[in-house]
Amino acid sequence: MPKSAARGTRRKRTDAAESTTEAASTEALESADDELAVLAAALKEANERFMRASAETENIRRRAERQVEEAHKYALEKFARELLGVQDSLDQAMQIELDDAAAAAVAPMREGITLIARQFGDTLERFSINAVTPTPGDPFDPELHQAVSTQAEPDMPAGRVVQVIQKGFCLQQRLLRPAMVIVSSETG
Repeated sequence: MPKSAARGTRRKRTDAAESTTEAASTEALESADDELAVLAAALKEANERFMRASAETENIRRRAERQVEEAHKYALEKFARELLGVQDSLDQAMQIELDDAAAAAVAPMREGITLIARQFGDTLERFSINAVTPTPGDPFDPELHQAVSTQAEPDMPAGRVVQVIQKGFCLQQRLLRPAMVIVSSETG
């Protein structure tokens, strides 16, 4: 085989080898690009899962803190509800009307009950148990009052407190018991 023919054959082989190498390199690059795209998608998904898990963990932490805070704040709620009956009894004892002879005889006892009621009320307030005591003429507030009946009052607009039957109470800002009231209705 002459030298020029051998060179041409080598060139063809070299060109064929280069084109095979280029094709293999292109395939390898495409395969690497595909693999990189798959890995990028997996990384993005893992990052999104991590962000959701982090947000959920933060929400759980905040919820737990809020629940602990409320548990501390309202730990007295059940006990406070039980004490309201004592306050009601003291209030009723102070409202008993007696004739002059009986009033003179029980004056020291009435004074003692008044002092106990005042001390008991101060103790309730010290623990953030506050009375809800609307006065006649105040607007009816369904968040704080419970209407036990209505009464037509010609000199009072409808929806106003006419009389307080029983005081209500709040612990912090939470209602323990609504004030029982009679509400004015439209005259007609």
